[in-house]
Amino acid sequence: MSGWGQYLARFAYDLIFFSNDVQTTTIAMAITGSLCCSILWAIIHVVTLIHDPPGHGDPKSATTPTELAPLHGLTQMTQRSLMSTSLDVLCIRCGRLMSNQKCRYGMCSGCCLGRRQCRVHQSLVVSDSVVMGLRITGPKGIDLSNSCMSSVPERLGFVGAQLTYLNLSCNSLTQLPPDIGCLQGLRELQLNGNQLTHIPSTLGSLHQLTELNLRHNQLADIPDALLHLPSLKHLNVEHNQLTSLSPGISHLLLLEELYAGFNCLTSLPSAIGKLFNLKVLSVHHNKMATGLPSSIGQLICLQQLDVENCDLSCLPPTLGRCMSLCKLKLCHNRLSYLPYQLSQLQQLQELYVTDNGLSSFPAAMENMAIKMFEVSGNPLITRDTAVILSNETTPTEVLTFPPLIEIVARQIVLKKIGHRHLLPDFLQDLLQARKQCSRCKQPVFRYHHTAIRQGVIGKYRTKVPLKETLCAPHLSTKCPLL
Repeated sequence: MSGWGQYLARFAYDLIFFSNDVQTTTIAMAITGSLCCSILWAIIHVVTLIHDPPGHGDPKSATTPTELAPLHGLTQMTQRSLMSTSLDVLCIRCGRLMSNQKCRYGMCSGCCLGRRQCRVHQSLVVSDSVVMGLRITGPKGIDLSNSCMSSVPERLGFVGAQLTYLNLSCNSLTQLPPDIGCLQGLRELQLNGNQLTHIPSTLGSLHQLTELNLRHNQLADIPDALLHLPSLKHLNVEHNQLTSLSPGISHLLLLEELYAGFNCLTSLPSAIGKLFNLKVLSVHHNKMATGLPSSIGQLICLQQLDVENCDLSCLPPTLGRCMSLCKLKLCHNRLSYLPYQLSQLQQLQELYVTDNGLSSFPAAMENMAIKMFEVSGNPLITRDTAVILSNETTPTEVLTFPPLIEIVARQIVLKKIGHRHLLPDFLQDLLQARKQCSRCKQPVFRYHHTAIRQGVIGKYRTKVPLKETLCAPHLSTKCPLL
């Protein structure tokens, strides 16, 4: 190397100091510097190849597959890894502690018998104070269910946005740390089976959360922060102590499933009609004697409605507008009749009305394609055919001249005037409050006849009495229904 150095130095000296042209001197200096850098780079590269041959530390060039399996064994080693003061090495491949345990995959005996880092399985270090050291692969989830925990592990929020699934169910948690809101990437949070009395408002910052399970807790209300989660699709608050639902629930525009059964709800807010993407609504086992709001008819995507054991005495007629409804459960209520608008639910497949006070059903329901129809526990009329003729007014009232508003309403019906939504509000209310003919669907004012006949409904052709309200033009002795 000394001979080459002297030669290069002499060559550079001749180029620089024996040149009379300034430009030639500059070019010579550039060539000399480039040549020196190239020689230095070559020397460093040769030294690197000697000490670290190719493929030694490159996991991509290893013959053993390096696919990392998810950490499924976190539940079993919770007490030892998350609550221990000493550091433990975990094998990502098998999810077990490396202390005196063999890898169940049998691919590397050193990763589970020692405490050094394995190139094949890439071991993982966990401690009670360094939960932020978790490297989560695969589904990126932590399962701490059934771990007998009374508090959430410290610094769990420092795991960061990489965590998408967290299961803290079936423990003895009474509160949640505020730093749980730091899990910005969380999509599913399971908190059921605890003793939570309130939820921190920091959960409102989990903008990617799609599923939240809070069933079997002691919540008295839902904080407004949870009602502004933009991505929430599944919300379960069953078996709590809720007395009402906030109108702010209308902000959950993407909500698809809402379970609020086994609570102390007395009513549902009218704002629930703004949940246009709602598909499942379950509020069974509540005491909603005031009934369901009429805005429920705006839920055009609703497929399942469960209002069992809710002390209902009537159903809103607007329920017939839920054209996507497939399953309707009305068992154990105080319903004495069903609105004829239910016959508009052509997608209805299952209808459960067990243990009510129903004596008949709307005649138009005979044409519905119901496959499961449960009517046991109702005082249904057993006679085959019965015709009940009744006048809505007494004979003394027949002689009196009807009010002017009623005359106007009769003319609207008689002349079949359309665009009734443009009429004054009092006329619209009058027309909607009147009984409607089962044939022509027009309001009936003074004379109406109620016909009860026997019909069959459902896939198994269940025989039930059908009730009709007929207007004067349809009252005929030639009517086959009478």
